[in-house]
Amino acid sequence: MKKKWLDGMQYADDEYIEESDPTRVVSKKVSLRKVLIIAACIALVLSMLAGTFVVGYYMAGGDLFGGDETYKENVKEHKDDPYYPIILKLSALKVKQWSTNGDGDMKGDAMAPGAPEMDMENNAGMMPPTDTDGAPGESYEEITDNQVAGVIEGDRMKRSSKYIYYLAENGTLYIYSIQGKESEEVGKYSLKVNNSTEKFTAAQCEFFLSKDCKTVTFMMPIYSFDLGINCLKIKQVDVSDPASPKEKNEVTVSGAYESARMVDGDFLVMTHYTLDWNTVDYKDKNTFVPQITTAGTPEYVAPDHIMMPETLTDKSYTVAVRLDGDTLDTIGSGAFLSYSEEVYVGTDSLYATHRHIERTKKGSLVTEKTVTDISRMSYSRDAFAPMKALTVEGFVKDRYSLDEYNGILRVVTTTSITQYREEKSGFSSYATDWQSNTSANLYCIEIEDMTVRSSEEGFAPSGETVQSVRYKGSTAYVCTAVVFTDPVFFFDLSDPDNITYKETEEIEGYSSSLVDFENGMLLGIGQTNWSNLKVEMYEEGEENVESVCKYVLNNASFSQTYKDYYIDRENQLIGLGVSVWDDRTYETHNYYIVLHFDGERLTQVVKTELGGRYTNQRGFYTDGYFYMCGANDFQVKELNLK
Repeated sequence: MKKKWLDGMQYADDEYIEESDPTRVVSKKVSLRKVLIIAACIALVLSMLAGTFVVGYYMAGGDLFGGDETYKENVKEHKDDPYYPIILKLSALKVKQWSTNGDGDMKGDAMAPGAPEMDMENNAGMMPPTDTDGAPGESYEEITDNQVAGVIEGDRMKRSSKYIYYLAENGTLYIYSIQGKESEEVGKYSLKVNNSTEKFTAAQCEFFLSKDCKTVTFMMPIYSFDLGINCLKIKQVDVSDPASPKEKNEVTVSGAYESARMVDGDFLVMTHYTLDWNTVDYKDKNTFVPQITTAGTPEYVAPDHIMMPETLTDKSYTVAVRLDGDTLDTIGSGAFLSYSEEVYVGTDSLYATHRHIERTKKGSLVTEKTVTDISRMSYSRDAFAPMKALTVEGFVKDRYSLDEYNGILRVVTTTSITQYREEKSGFSSYATDWQSNTSANLYCIEIEDMTVRSSEEGFAPSGETVQSVRYKGSTAYVCTAVVFTDPVFFFDLSDPDNITYKETEEIEGYSSSLVDFENGMLLGIGQTNWSNLKVEMYEEGEENVESVCKYVLNNASFSQTYKDYYIDRENQLIGLGVSVWDDRTYETHNYYIVLHFDGERLTQVVKTELGGRYTNQRGFYTDGYFYMCGANDFQVKELNLK
């Protein structure tokens, strides 16, 4: 069965689902008891309809009984509260959601007991090695492929010139020496929480290594049974003596962990905080305002640091906190209410997205179009400052679909339009002549005033959706797909007022990640079908984008989280963990594989069985050796690239 990538088609208003008709014809032979039962049911239905009418009337600000309705009275009680604009919008959203028996949230709270594990980050980016003021002869070496230069991302592996720091899925940080085949474990530290009050999943953690290589800072998502919410515990450990790590500082931020960055030595931490209508009390800030807790003392996000769309569609915040890199003291904080999807972190600005449906009706023809609000907030060390927002057509796949460059924000979206005719029969409503379609748009947006400068609309074949995006300078690469065939588009954005592009012919499979590589090459990591890994190299030709070579591994599962890959452009290496099913032994084996590109072909140079989940395996290359870590498994392979 071929895969259909119609991500935007799951939205449909409940009011257009056919409802049962409450009116019925009663037979003359029906007993009195049955008549009474039916009459009671009809009365119940009518009372429910009347209740819905009253709620809807309150939403419109009506005066049903000649006085102020309860909804407005409850809100007016707080008119002098600095958070009143937020209370006002939350109250309207609550009435709307309760009146329709629907929550309406597009993204729920994660990590509650029994909930599935959360995908921490979609991707990462690369910084050149940087000398620091660390221990004599020791320097910080970046091996995570960071999306934005100078904005460092957390990971499960970091390194200095002397040591490897690896966070295993059992919650233990292992420290190894970098000495080729003589490498060995020199120290370790185990993360711990209070099991009676906190739920902790080590596989969801990541960490940072300070530029002086003396401090490790852990991002630990937990569920607090005391507070009844998801939180992020941030813990610092002194590793200046790798053989004897010592705890330093700790703070807690409300919300489920989204991602974190290190910027100019400070930490920028993002969490997702969803309100619970059953506990929200506008007299108590703890129940509806995000907070940062240090030594048990809460600090709330200021009301003028919270951005909201005109109309809320869900009760979730994306919370951003800047913490001092040495002390974890709060420098500043901001939040996006109802912007609960993707967050792009630039060098001094945050961009959060808010997807919703625009619905128009002409006669019986209904058109539903997916649109995305993009809101910008600056986050300098001096202050968090809400800036401006705009709306574009379509929805954003992930943070790699956005990019800042020379005062322009570039955004790629998947457009989604559905049309149908609304028909009614008695109390019932239903849809006929249902049609839907998807494509893709690219926008160039002036950052200063958040206005669209230019766009390329509908460039993807009809029915396709965006699978991956990569920017490099004035260039953008986009892969779209509808089945297991894809075109790859090359955009020239050097003149934002004159966007041009080329594309490949139809190529087997698709790329879930695109990576700018050396010498103008483009790397695609994805799959050819449901069970194969595909790694492919592309280059720009005179007329189109051409495939140079590819590597395929059958019966292989692999992570589609970009941060799980090792990308070494200088040595042209790609490393990743895979899980391979063996048809002969009916067993699954986890391997770490390394591919080398010599300019013409991709060659597998390492394939070694490695412990732990392939999503948590990490590796890197230096001085003729490839170092690999998985679970508590550490391996070193000599690798001659000449």
